Amino acid sequence: MVELAIEGESGLLADDRELRSDRPSYSVDTLGSLRAELGPDCALAMVIGTDALLGLQSWHRWEELLQLAHIVVVRRPGWVLSPDHPLADWVVCHQLSDPADLRRRPAGGVLWQEFTPLAISATQIREVIARGGSPRYLIPDSVWRFIREQGLYVTSHD
Repeated sequence: MVELAIEGESGLLADDRELRSDRPSYSVDTLGSLRAELGPDCALAMVIGTDALLGLQSWHRWEELLQLAHIVVVRRPGWVLSPDHPLADWVVCHQLSDPADLRRRPAGGVLWQEFTPLAISATQIREVIARGGSPRYLIPDSVWRFIREQGLYVTSHD
């Protein structure tokens, strides 16, 4: 479904290396694999939400992430990195001020990104489908077609 969702978006690629692995997947290992494939000079960025950033210290080998890629943090409503959070100084130390900085070096920066969020979640979309509703305009038509063809998220009402 990710491949269908990004169809026609030239700057995006669905990578299935984590799905093909027979081991648990860790972001640091995935980024390491991408870095080995792309080389040391290619700019690489991982996008996470503020909620994920707040729990970053619990990630496997999280301290190595910036050696492999930049981290772009998408601000999510209701989630804030407070000045007394254990990662606050770390973020300030690595913070980038300009998105163009992501291309100037291969890794090592943290960039905050604003966006206008939709007040809808994947869980809500699945619930709409389970109730027999349509998520049209919330997901790409190709993804909605695939979900219908595969009979996904439909609950039986016996």
